[in-house]
Amino acid sequence: MLSGLSRRQRFPLSDVRDLFNEYEDQAPLWLGKFATNVGDLNDLAPVIIPDFDPNLQWGPARWQTRDDVTLPRKGDACLIAFDNHRNPWVIAWWPFSGGPT
Repeated sequence: MLSGLSRRQRFPLSDVRDLFNEYEDQAPLWLGKFATNVGDLNDLAPVIIPDFDPNLQWGPARWQTRDDVTLPRKGDACLIAFDNHRNPWVIAWWPFSGGPT
């Protein structure tokens, strides 16, 4: 029954590279900025990717903590990645305003 089908038809995702064809022309990471101050370590944060639209807010995005007190502030630069569900994640952010001394 399957003998008449090509390998690609029988195994449509036989190689992980097949997943990336749709996104070849997109950057894997985007330079962005926080759209608002983050009020708590558990809060998600809206972000802006100026290369898409300088006013469009994405997310809210999950973000990585640095310590138990430092929070991102509106306008802080960040590096944004999108997961397979097209959700934004902040994987790095700066400037470092310092934690406890």
